[in-house]
Amino acid sequence: MKCVVAVLVLLYCAAVMSGNDVTDQQNIRNQIQPEAERTEATVPDQQPCQPDIHTVLRELSTKLAEVMVEMRYTRSQMEDLKKQNEAEIRLNASEKEVEELKKQNEGQAQELRELQMSSNTTESQVRELRRENGYKIAFSASLSIDENSWTTGPFDTGLILKYSNVFVNTGKAYNPNTGIFTAPVRGVYTFRFSITGNGSTSTPVGARLFKNGRHVVIGYCQQPSHRVSTTNGASLLLEVGDVVYVQMYPRTQIYDNVYHYNTFSGQLLFTV
Repeated sequence: MKCVVAVLVLLYCAAVMSGNDVTDQQNIRNQIQPEAERTEATVPDQQPCQPDIHTVLRELSTKLAEVMVEMRYTRSQMEDLKKQNEAEIRLNASEKEVEELKKQNEGQAQELRELQMSSNTTESQVRELRRENGYKIAFSASLSIDENSWTTGPFDTGLILKYSNVFVNTGKAYNPNTGIFTAPVRGVYTFRFSITGNGSTSTPVGARLFKNGRHVVIGYCQQPSHRVSTTNGASLLLEVGDVVYVQMYPRTQIYDNVYHYNTFSGQLLFTV
């Protein structure tokens, strides 16, 4: 802005000086005009020398316009720099906020890791306590609850044996109404069954242990006379909800009485 004022002052001074010069030149011209007329014949081609004030003014105006353009350009650059500075300030502030958020996230992540470690420790302690205390699951039952003797079979298809005379059923995992044991926890269980029948040349004695509908082991025997007995069993890894039962083998027979020849037993050995 100071540059513009200085230029305007110079223009004004130049204009005043130019006006004074014009006045002085007019007076001088009036004084020397007679002499000029006298000597005009001898120097016909000589022309008066007058400075071109309009040309000077045009040049100054042009320079002033250039200065104004430069000033506008400089102002635009200053505005751009100001915007860049503001953007850098906002960027720096954002970076600081990001750093603060990172620190907060790292702290929260550390707390989460500590909580997970504490949770894992607690779970481990619970598992240890369960192993120490253990699940108490065991059952044992026989077929007959009558004092009379009886024989059943043969049948063309397998028949699930319902051991309704319960000796023990800790954990209530065995159902005497269906003859089916259902695993309440994942673990290794052991099962055994015994069967007895009458001697016969045509009808043997037989039963099978099933897990989830699939054959595991069989007890099978036959002799022509007197009573015949056999037993079998297995240890099984059961998932929660797995079922185990004994099924009478097709076309076989079983005998029982008050002495409870036919039994089915099982218990949990350990959880896994």
